[in-house]
Amino acid sequence: TFEAKSTIPDEWIEKIVTVSDSLEFDHTLPPAHMLLGGECRSVVRECKVLSGKMIVKGNIYVHQLYTDTSEGESTHCLDFCLPYSQILDVPDVTEGIPYMVSVQIISDTERCVVGPDGNNTMLDVTVKLLVQLRTYKMVEYALAQDAYHCHHPLSMHQEEVEFCTMLGERIEDTVVTHTIPLVSERWSEILDVILQPQGCQANVRDGCVTGLWKSLVCVLAKDVSGEVVYNEYVADVPLMFPSEGNSACLKIHLADYKYRVVDGRLELQMALNVMMREYHCTTQSIITEAKLQKNATIKESKNIVVFTGDLIDKDVKEK
Repeated sequence: TFEAKSTIPDEWIEKIVTVSDSLEFDHTLPPAHMLLGGECRSVVRECKVLSGKMIVKGNIYVHQLYTDTSEGESTHCLDFCLPYSQILDVPDVTEGIPYMVSVQIISDTERCVVGPDGNNTMLDVTVKLLVQLRTYKMVEYALAQDAYHCHHPLSMHQEEVEFCTMLGERIEDTVVTHTIPLVSERWSEILDVILQPQGCQANVRDGCVTGLWKSLVCVLAKDVSGEVVYNEYVADVPLMFPSEGNSACLKIHLADYKYRVVDGRLELQMALNVMMREYHCTTQSIITEAKLQKNATIKESKNIVVFTGDLIDKDVKEK
């Protein structure tokens, strides 16, 4: 037998949180006539473990496109950042216990309201968040790799089993750039760019975790005749971080991004919030089934002598 260790899910805690605020337009932007659409993104910035409690802090990024005229001839973008902080009661949590945190947006509502100047220069935002926390505990196993019987043969079945120990979850912030050649030469103005992350696969090798983060780039623009056009592109962004384990999982959140058009290319600068979960995994061959063949006996070999007991002469043992 041998001793194996692994982490398994323990406590699961959920909390629904509502974040609301009235946000004032930048003084350089005109009043709004109508919101055309947008998005909200949530990222976790910090997690702290106290005695029996967990503090989760993060930001909500709000992006909205609006028009200042009824004809929709002129459009503008609104970008705001709303911080949030929540305390979760976790009676058994202590420093060093592995955990996993997730904050998802359940719903969001944005509407333009009248500001102090008497115009629609305020944005009322209400976001409902689902904060989830899962803690893990360490368990130990005593597993068999070999077995025998003194008198009857055994038929055994063995399998390769992977044991993973979660080392922890850490947050990395990184800024990456990506350039996309624009296929249209007839564009006169880009109205808005929205990124839709598609996920990331992670691999660990030589102490580094690498991943290829994919995002759908949605471009809304006007052509030279004033017609609105829409195009989609795929951005592949390579990522690399040091790792203490031999396996990892990457969850990428888009925090903020900027874009500009230079020489027929769309240049993207993206601030990514990376939640990296690290594991140490080992593979062992263990016995999963053993059957005793009682109808058969083991043939004794004349060349083998089995000694039992402790009162055996040293010379006899050596022979």
